[in-house]
Order: sequence, then structure tokens, then C-alpha cells
Amino acid sequence: SYGKLSVYDGSKFKPFDLQLKEKPSRIADIIKDKKGNLWISTIGGGAIYLNPATGKYTQHSIAKNLSDLVFQCFIDDNEKVWFVTDIGIKYFDTQKDSFIFFKPEGFPYFDYTCIAQDNRGNMWFGTFTQGIVCYNLKTGSSNVVNTKYRINSNFIISIIQHNNHIYASTWEGGVIQLNQLDTTDIVTLTNKNGLPSNKVRSLFIDREQSLWMGMQDNGVTQFKGFRFIHFNNQTGLKNLIINAIVEDDNGNYWLGTNEGIDIISLDKNYSLKKIQHIDLNETLRNNLVTSLCKHKGKIYVATFKGDIGVFDSKTR
Repeated sequence: SYGKLSVYDGSKFKPFDLQLKEKPSRIADIIKDKKGNLWISTIGGGAIYLNPATGKYTQHSIAKNLSDLVFQCFIDDNEKVWFVTDIGIKYFDTQKDSFIFFKPEGFPYFDYTCIAQDNRGNMWFGTFTQGIVCYNLKTGSSNVVNTKYRINSNFIISIIQHNNHIYASTWEGGVIQLNQLDTTDIVTLTNKNGLPSNKVRSLFIDREQSLWMGMQDNGVTQFKGFRFIHFNNQTGLKNLIINAIVEDDNGNYWLGTNEGIDIISLDKNYSLKKIQHIDLNETLRNNLVTSLCKHKGKIYVATFKGDIGVFDSKTR
């Protein structure tokens, strides 16, 4: 089913007859805009803008001046859509109806992996080999934070913003906490101070302001009040590779893994209540979950081979 797309609504598949010129080999990421439409990042097929309610879609790829390889889409505070591609950072100019390279003077030319925005409007970019780049849109200045500045790895997997801090997950250097007001103020979370693994794939901030960190090889860790709480196969996880994390309206935590979905439920004291597993082989025909997002009580689940499941978080 590579290159195909369908939506599972909890009871049946709703296939989308996508007449794509460039066939994607897999889904890399999925996000929603304020209207509930989906931006789907793909490897091989560019980015697909899909209205799940109507089935209408638009493919944006190299034929439309984007790229066939889109690793991440990001929507900033002004609803501008950014794209991390194999040929650099691009954004969509609504007035010109075109994809524009983001390459202002002084912006370094690196291989980028991810993107985020802080609460002052600055853009943060993760790279494969050069650490983190912070770009000030107002002044046009950029700042590079790498292993010269007390971080343990220049390979950045994901970036998120919370309050006055930027959190970045790395491949072998744990998680970096940066003060967005002072990038020399750096805290690292590694296996030396409580993290079970230094290979961190995914990050998420929950409604209680706790940081969740999904590992490449050791489950998921909640960082709550300077305390690490680990969940792994000994506590009931089916798989230890955590590619994505999201919280549903009931306060349960959905983990996208290489073997389906694990849902962590905590009691009122934040102790483990239960872990429920959802096998996707019978519904989405693929168990490797690449991305999760929530919209109006629904959990959108993207799998490696190109299917998207829509689960009701109340009934699942």
C-alpha cells in the first residue's frame, strides 16, 4: 500500500482516490491547521494538503516548486506554513501562491531536520550535523548552538517550544533545554542525570506542563517537577521505539510506536493506571506509526506506508 492514502474512521476505511503525479513512499509527518485540514509531509510525494471531511486535496511537490522530499511541515503564529525539505527550508507565500526558499542573508546553509517557533517570534531550526540555528525574523540575525556550547550532539531530531524555553531532542545527546532569552543558558537531560537513553526521537508538553520524551530504544519518560517517570516494557509498553506522543481530551497519552499505539492512562495521583495497546495491522495494515495529531476529540494516526487512521479518543 505504499503511496496510497486512506482514512480509518473507527469502523471502516475511507479511501482517497489520490491521483498523485509523484507517488510517496512513506509519510513523514502530519499536522493540522486551524480549519482542521491536514498537511501531510511525505518522502517521495512532497506535501499533501487534505480536507478529511470532503476528501479534497492538493499535492505540492517539485513540480510546484517545493520538493518531493518533505520531512516536516510547520505552521507558525501567523498561519504561515513552513517546510523542511532535502533542499532547504521553504515557506508558502499566499500572495504569490508560490513556495519560497528561506535563505535570508546570514542564514546558514545546513541540512535541516526540524523547525519550531518561540513565543517571541524567533524561528528555531534543527540540523543533521550542525546543532541548532535560531533566527530572529525582526533583526535578521542568526545564532548557532552546537557542541561548542555544552550540548552533547549536533544531530537534532525534533524541537518544541514551552514558555521561555526551547527543547531539542538529539540522537545521542539526550534532550537540550535552551533559554530562548539567553542561548548560553543550557541544561541537558541525559542518562547521567536520569534519562534512560540518550537517543530521543519525540517530545511533547502535556496539559500539566510536563515534558514527555520518546526514546529510540527505551520507551517514554515523563519529566515532571524535576522527577523522571519511566514507562517501558516492564510497565506494559508493547514497543520501546516512540516516534510520536499526543494527549487526548481525557488526559490519556497516545504513543506512536513501531508496533502500533500504546495508550497510557494515569490516575488522579499521576500514577500508572493502565496501558492499552492498539494493533493497527487489521485496520491500517501497518503498525509503524510515524506521527500523531489531535483535532476536536479525534486522534489522527499516520503510518509508515501511507494510511491515516482517525480514532475517536472517547471510544477508540
